[in-house]
Amino acid sequence: MEINFLIKFSPEAKIDYTFDLVVVTEREKFITPIIATGKRALIDFPDVLDFSHCPVKYCTEKPIVIRNIGEKTTKWFLTLPPPFEADRKEGVLENGKNEQVIIKFNPTESKEYNLEGVFSYDNLKAFVLCTGKAHDGQVYLSKSHIQMDDAYIGLQTQQTLQIVNKSNVKVDFQWRAFQTEKEEIEKKHKLKLQLDVEEVEERMLLKQMAQNDLNPDDLDLDEDDSDREEQGEQDILIKKQKKYFLFSSQFKLLGKKCY
Repeated sequence: MEINFLIKFSPEAKIDYTFDLVVVTEREKFITPIIATGKRALIDFPDVLDFSHCPVKYCTEKPIVIRNIGEKTTKWFLTLPPPFEADRKEGVLENGKNEQVIIKFNPTESKEYNLEGVFSYDNLKAFVLCTGKAHDGQVYLSKSHIQMDDAYIGLQTQQTLQIVNKSNVKVDFQWRAFQTEKEEIEKKHKLKLQLDVEEVEERMLLKQMAQNDLNPDDLDLDEDDSDREEQGEQDILIKKQKKYFLFSSQFKLLGKKCY
């Protein structure tokens, strides 16, 4: 036996409607959802962000225009993977309007990038392919090494070299203690871990002394022991100063930025 129902829908506004129709029989009870879709936003956004060939460690910008060709205002969100970035990560776009977003590509290595970003709005999600090929620019030093002339104590000698830039972009350069940024970060992290371990050991020693109520003034030390203790403290202080100097000098900027 079949029973046909006629359902009438008279919306008061062009919005989303949801309703659960409960059907009860002698043996069972079940729910039939009724869904009506109202206005929808539809944003026109590029499927691919192609930066083609770009120099390494240089920020290349590409403006794009997004348009809301739907029927209602919506809020949008844009998430891009590094080294891609947008000047705006979210916004509100009215129907029939458009706005500009600046996409930036700042590669750190000379290779091809093929990554995926996410553009979402109105409970919808779209994936955007971000691609670009990074290459090393024609930037080099006029000399591979410098041999300084002999000089008397208290005087100085000097040599000159040139930084040649034959690329088509401005170069931001600085003198560094390491050849690559990755090597510098690894060395810096290693030294930081070493300093953190020594700091923890010193705190544990001070905590143990406090728990045992040890006071250096109460200890009966002869003159030789006092001298050795003072010399030991000086050695520790000198050791810390050397480590601090090593840590700071290796990561101190040796030159200023130039363009």
